[in-house]
Formats: sequence, C-alpha cells, structure tokens
Amino acid sequence: MLTNSLAGSETKYVCLQARVLKNGNLHIQGLGMSVNRSYGMSATIDYSYFIFALMEYFKKLDYNLLSCVDSPKKYFPLRATFYNGGTEIHFQIKSQITLGKEYGTSFTLKTTDLPLELIKFLKLELNS
Repeated sequence: MLTNSLAGSETKYVCLQARVLKNGNLHIQGLGMSVNRSYGMSATIDYSYFIFALMEYFKKLDYNLLSCVDSPKKYFPLRATFYNGGTEIHFQIKSQITLGKEYGTSFTLKTTDLPLELIKFLKLELNS
C-alpha cells in the first residue's frame, strides 16, 4: 500500500512495519505483492547499519501492529521509498516520540546494504 511523505512532499512511500529482534536486527514486513512470503515480503536489516540513537529510538516506539503471519509479535509502522536516484532507501517513522523530525524520525540507507527482498518489494509496490 502506498502513502504520502510525512514531510509534506509529493513523494510516495510504501507502508511497512518493523520490529527489533532480540539480536538487535530490524525485521521488516510488507503486505502486498508476493516477493518472498505469501502476504508480501519479509526482510531483516543488520543492526550495524543503524546509529545507537536510532536503535534506542526503535525501542521507545509503540509496537501496535499485528504481524502479517499468525504470530503474537507486534510491529511499529514504517514507510520507505527510493532516494538519490535509487541508490538509497529513505525511511520515515510517524510517532509522537521525535528524533530530529517533528513527525517522528527518518533515516536513509544505501541499497547495497539492504536485503534484495526489500528492494524488489519496494519496486513492485511503487510501480503498481
């Protein structure tokens, strides 16, 4: 599902959900076109790509979304889109807890550091 930028631009973002795993990695789910799951996409980003402040921020978020599979685990909302000519992915989080943005926070990661499942899912959803 697509949504608007939290920053007020015309850029479209893909709705995702995420949670921090016990090992610190960020697990992301996307509901939509099937990439590697029947419901859409599942991918994990290694915690080493996040600064400490962002990892602490993730822990403070409201995990209120149900897992896309039959699981009691909860997730926080996240949105993502391609950035800088497709060489990066820009993420936004809407929350009353802020970290540098009035709407919550944002961060950008290089596509070369991200799982192929996530990249493929974003391409499919943004071009649908």
